[in-house]
Amino acid sequence: MNQIKLREGVINQIAVAKDYILLQTTACIYHLPLTTEILHSSTGKPMQVSNLKKGYYFHEYSYNGQHLLAVNEKDSFYGVFHGEYHEKNHLIDDQLMMNIHPKTKKYGSSLVDGAQVIAFCQLMTRSIPPQSTPEALFIFKKRGKSN
Repeated sequence: MNQIKLREGVINQIAVAKDYILLQTTACIYHLPLTTEILHSSTGKPMQVSNLKKGYYFHEYSYNGQHLLAVNEKDSFYGVFHGEYHEKNHLIDDQLMMNIHPKTKKYGSSLVDGAQVIAFCQLMTRSIPPQSTPEALFIFKKRGKSN
């Protein structure tokens, strides 16, 4: 089963080259495609490479040739969930039950059953699984489908 891949770290240097984004930590250098989406991990709001600074924390998600860089000034990725969306129960795997509001920002593809999704939530209930109305969703294209 193909799942979302996650890499994380602290930005030591970031720059835009001719055909890629260079993201460097103290231990690794990553070459990300220019099509990489960048969202703030607490608010789910889009960001530009020029807004990123040394010392920012990141989670870099990739799936099916798409990349998402979630960044935060602190090591705070509480409320960021990723996995497969199950439409019948509005679940992301067994991690989060979502109540999607019309104001929930959606990036990427359409939210359909079986889609790989990342949810950015600020408040959650203490139920099992937790429940939330996400601030934003990033939906990866389904394998073999174009959007």
